Amino acid sequence: MLNTDRFLRRNSLSKLTLIAALMPLSLFAAPLPDRAKVDFEFELPKIDTSMYARPYVAVWIEDDKRKPVKTIQLWVGKDEWLKDLRSWWRKVGRYDRELVDAVTSATRPAGQYRFIWDGTNDEGLRLEQGTYTLHVEVVREHGIVALLNDLHKGRNSGDAWKWFIDITALLMVFFVLTGVCLLLPKKKTLRTSMQWMAFGTLLSLVIYFVAVP
Repeated sequence: MLNTDRFLRRNSLSKLTLIAALMPLSLFAAPLPDRAKVDFEFELPKIDTSMYARPYVAVWIEDDKRKPVKTIQLWVGKDEWLKDLRSWWRKVGRYDRELVDAVTSATRPAGQYRFIWDGTNDEGLRLEQGTYTLHVEVVREHGIVALLNDLHKGRNSGDAWKWFIDITALLMVFFVLTGVCLLLPKKKTLRTSMQWMAFGTLLSLVIYFVAVP
């Protein structure tokens, strides 16, 4: 059985004892027939706007435990934008670099598209019979939000702007380092200042590794 689930965005362990208990069942589970295939279509609508950008698309299959088993399509302009496909990235992309390289292709224009899933997983092995869900995640930015995001990330904004924001970032690092050098002679406030700097650095690292997908 195949369910379908769509994500449209922008503006969008088991314990060892349980594994051991389920192992005998998995040994006798019947694989999907060799001829089992799912043929599906979806459409990217044409949107009339002066700032239209082709959407990023991820199409993948999950089993009844919500575990990704097969990424069928991945349309992204550059690798640095993969994280914009948040649901797919959190479940698949961040853990499997080789898979990303294997399935990534260029973004596509509006139109109808057809895909076939042959009942295999990402390794090409035939899956067991069961319930599977088809996920389609589409991300398209538009309007002032898209413009600001492009300027912030340096995409769709030209090489000159990319160099500008990179140089600005380096200047900010330079200002921080010179500020630290100015603090060193001030022995009365040096210890407190270094403590606050260490706290801010640690907090930034925690937020990055915990909250950033």
